[in-house]
Amino acid sequence: MGSSRLPNKVLLPLGTHSVLAHVVRRLKQVGSIHSLVIATTEASADDAIVTAAQELNVGVFRGSENDVLSRYYEAAKLSTAEVIVRITADCPMIDPMEVDRVITAFLERLGTPDEIDYASNQAGTDRRIPHGQDVEVFSMNALTVAQQKATDPGDREHVTPYLYRTPGRFRTRLSHYAGADLSHLRLTLDTPADLQQLQAVVLACGDDASLEQIASYLEAHPEVVALNAHTQQKGLLSDSDQRRQRIAGRLLLGRADANSEIGFGHVSRLGALLTAWVEHGGRAMLLTGELRGAVRQRLVDAGVRIESIDERDSHADIQRSLVVAKESQAAAIAVDSYQYDRFQLERLRELFPTLSMDDLAEQGVSTDLVVNQNLNFPADRYGDVKPTRRLLVGAPYVLLRPEIRAALANATTSGTDDPDPSPRLLLSFGGSDPLGLTLPIVERLLPQLGTAKLIVMLGPGVSARTKAELAKQQHPALSLHEDVTNIVPLLRSATLALVAAGSTAWELCALAVPAMLVTVAKNQLDVASALSDTGAAVHRHWSGSESADEISASVLELLADGPQLQQLAQRAQKLIDGRGVFRVIDALLEVIDHRQAKP
Repeated sequence: MGSSRLPNKVLLPLGTHSVLAHVVRRLKQVGSIHSLVIATTEASADDAIVTAAQELNVGVFRGSENDVLSRYYEAAKLSTAEVIVRITADCPMIDPMEVDRVITAFLERLGTPDEIDYASNQAGTDRRIPHGQDVEVFSMNALTVAQQKATDPGDREHVTPYLYRTPGRFRTRLSHYAGADLSHLRLTLDTPADLQQLQAVVLACGDDASLEQIASYLEAHPEVVALNAHTQQKGLLSDSDQRRQRIAGRLLLGRADANSEIGFGHVSRLGALLTAWVEHGGRAMLLTGELRGAVRQRLVDAGVRIESIDERDSHADIQRSLVVAKESQAAAIAVDSYQYDRFQLERLRELFPTLSMDDLAEQGVSTDLVVNQNLNFPADRYGDVKPTRRLLVGAPYVLLRPEIRAALANATTSGTDDPDPSPRLLLSFGGSDPLGLTLPIVERLLPQLGTAKLIVMLGPGVSARTKAELAKQQHPALSLHEDVTNIVPLLRSATLALVAAGSTAWELCALAVPAMLVTVAKNQLDVASALSDTGAAVHRHWSGSESADEISASVLELLADGPQLQQLAQRAQKLIDGRGVFRVIDALLEVIDHRQAKP
């Protein structure tokens, strides 16, 4: 379900069946297969695949998400398999006759001088079949050796390269498809364009069409072939290495709003994209307004160059952005700003591949990519989306900073060494707390905390007056943390967090920290409402100073409700897998490469 280029792809509807159901239905027609097992992951998002497997009446095995080779090995061992046939679940048009043919080419050599360890109907670019008809057959003995000896990340991620990459290591055979050369066709599912093409094929040819029937249809309809002809097939490198190869020193220019009135959420969010780009060998530059403190320093330390820009004059703003983009030869522009209208965004897009963050659907799809990470946001609010543009909506595209992603990879690390078991309530209203919520809520909470501790995070934009008033409190349960550099330990130490419904809400979800979200801006309402509706957070709306009493009472009541806190944490963690930033980068690379390929 966590596909980098098309999240949830294997359960997307394709005609009257899901993609996975198409694969299973076709493989059940292969007479030489004795048992069928879906090898999925232990990630909570893949619970849906387990349910689907049960409904399809096939076996299922759950293993490592990233070490796919070990997942295959354990699934095969559990199945007591002697011969393994590998079919990937994103090939809904897999032809049963072709699968049976390759299996036969393997089995007929068993016990003879020509016995082999591995057979396939393709060897990368040496193929006569379309992508989406790949069949691999190999022995359990060969898989066991690969499991024990393969160390390259690409080998672990792509399962079989260890078996065929080094000549002489195993006995291999390439068994070509005997029909016409169809290698120019693409019948696999990795991108929205692939889905569009496969929908056309199923609609025209039906659920059970053979490879020959599909090829005849596509030969007569070149416009359907053209739908995904530009899609770049993923190679045998690991996903991370492939991104490095494609980014290769390219510069990504970012433009994000930042000032004391709105805070630094836009910069924090876009900064996650820029820093991930730099991590993969690219260069990044950020044009922004008033930015200081730890937020700025984190970006600088990550290798992002920062230049100040006057946000008050949108005309001068966009002119400067274009000048910088041209001078730096930017590969693309990423915008997280309310300063530009749809016409200005269109102007950027005319000259550069462009991505925009848009929480409100007020600008339409005016750029090549629009990212809205709000859960369950209705895509139809954007209106019609042109075929050349793409809308990335929902939690799979949440952009997390590198420190949060690192924390997810080390989920067992505790956030605090404090042996005190007292409940810990964390409070933060963003980089600037523009509505001044912190002080009135702290003043109401302190007399009612009991044994609980109150941890307050103050961003660099919080007023000096607020900081001075908080410092006067001098309550033993209160600890103040200004302009925090490493936010993860504080977040993880919290029993409950009371925060503004901005970027921090997603970080808390990722770290499985229960949260009460307060909406303090228009663009936060969809975030808080959706998380509340899903049961992953509690939502409270700030309507003025009179809300402070109600919010304080609600948060203390929730802090004492252990079962609800546990439920909130479990539901929140299932929403975020930490790979949203890579999905956005992959989509942006597709746009860059596609536009550069145009004459």
